[in-house]
Amino acid sequence: MAVSRMSKGAREIIAEMHAMISALCSMDSIIDEGMSDVERSAKLSQGAFLATKQNCDDRGLYTMWEIILSMSWVILCHLFELLSAVV
Repeated sequence: MAVSRMSKGAREIIAEMHAMISALCSMDSIIDEGMSDVERSAKLSQGAFLATKQNCDDRGLYTMWEIILSMSWVILCHLFELLSAVV
């Protein structure tokens, strides 16, 4: 019932985010168990960026949410790298 009340734009954003999360989950199979935390976070950051870029390239445009989501992943992964280097 809540889904039927959503605007078309909101449903599209949720579908796009679901596609990006699915792409990230498929990246998990590429990640080797022997990788360090820094290598793992770099691989996930790269996967998040590539998934967002591919999704945007398919449509030929970037929405504000896609830019924010892509940059958030990159920033979070870099923060994780810094924290793992300190600890």
